[in-house]
Amino acid sequence: MSKVLNYPLKLATFCSDGHAIESEHFIVVEKHSDGSWSFAAMLRPLVDLS
Repeated sequence: MSKVLNYPLKLATFCSDGHAIESEHFIVVEKHSDGSWSFAAMLRPLVDLS
């Protein structure tokens, strides 16, 4: 199994204005009965955005 699935990763997220922030990415996968796969990710900023 991949080491990036179901494991929090600290990566950069690039904002629409071009700057990057540190964030946690959590990627999950689900295999369906027809053999197809679905992937989803949650991104959580690790900096104060206020």
